[in-house]
Amino acid sequence: SSSFLPDTSSLSRSMILFLILPPLMAGMLMFISHKMTSSTYLGTEKVLKKSMIMVVGSLIPVIALYAAGFTSQLTFLGLPYLLAIALLVASIKPIMDYKKVQAINSSAERATPSILRDIAEARKTGLSPERCIIHGFKRKGYGIFSNVLNHAVSQLTWGVPLRTIYENIRREVSSWVVQINFKILIEVM
Repeated sequence: SSSFLPDTSSLSRSMILFLILPPLMAGMLMFISHKMTSSTYLGTEKVLKKSMIMVVGSLIPVIALYAAGFTSQLTFLGLPYLLAIALLVASIKPIMDYKKVQAINSSAERATPSILRDIAEARKTGLSPERCIIHGFKRKGYGIFSNVLNHAVSQLTWGVPLRTIYENIRREVSSWVVQINFKILIEVM
């Protein structure tokens, strides 16, 4: 009887199920839990989808090597270690992507109260709304969020509408708290 898995391997089919099924189940549970809970970070689905593609993309060559019978040449590693290495390598890029999302969002969440306070204080002095926003955005100490704010300042000085600037900030920052605060700011101005 021909089957997908060759009989020449020292691993039984039940062992293959124990090596392949847990990562697939973990991925499925991550996806379900992501859909069931609301996150303060909007748009993290992109990172999750990329990570699933990376995991599946790393598992396919390992399974293909095993199905083709090349695992006997890989006896120095063995299938469990090969799968573990493939999954570790596949998880590096999603970890870096999520770390970047988390860094910019936490920086924006820390900076938003100070920005709004600076804009309110500048508005009390009688500056125009655009000048108040420029004043609030130019202050130092906002971390990685400063790059987004500097881009917004340059757009404001060139006369780009506030709604367009808000859309650009919304693309960069996925924290709904920051998005709501900036949306209210744009609507009020």
